[in-house]
Amino acid sequence: LCVTRRHRGAIDVLGTAGVDVAGDRFTQLLIDRLVAPHLGSEKQWGPKRLILPRFITTAIGDWRALSALNEKPILDALDDLQSLGAPKRELAALRSAIELQLGYEIFAATDETKIELSSAQLALFSFHRGAVDIDQQASRRAFEVAIAPLLVRVDAAIAQVLERSRVRAAEIIEIVCTGGSSAIPAARSLLRRRFANAELRDAAAHTAVAAGLARS
Repeated sequence: LCVTRRHRGAIDVLGTAGVDVAGDRFTQLLIDRLVAPHLGSEKQWGPKRLILPRFITTAIGDWRALSALNEKPILDALDDLQSLGAPKRELAALRSAIELQLGYEIFAATDETKIELSSAQLALFSFHRGAVDIDQQASRRAFEVAIAPLLVRVDAAIAQVLERSRVRAAEIIEIVCTGGSSAIPAARSLLRRRFANAELRDAAAHTAVAAGLARS
């Protein structure tokens, strides 16, 4: 986040702030809802109500971490879990995702669904590779509930950059939105609430790296 002032042809930076919230994290939260349950993240089995180890369920949303699970001891451990009564369909899908290195494909497909939810209330997530067989409806409302804690952190960063810049929100006349996450309706609503007097302008929303610029 950056607040600037244009003065006599020059742009002065009044203040900056940042928070470790990016589009990838939003996509990971959507994977948690759309994909992870089909790979066994929510399943319990046996009289002791066993569950998958946390490091495995966490890796489902991180394609790099999922790829790193492609080791014989881990795959053998998944086979052992099936012998203890773990759900065969979900573990077969999980093993397939690991062995076929589907993590990035899953991430990319989920990211496309996330983008669809910026213009539609509902979107169909569909992914069929190996033993991974998913058709799951995604809703914007559920997605917004999931990302709400992250948007609270973004709002806190906005308050911080205004304080550092010694500028009131009412003085901001234009918000330049960059980065795909700026197109998420809940994020847009946050900006409109914060900056009622400002014009929102997009700059390469799905290709830019920066999170946003504010000019007073």
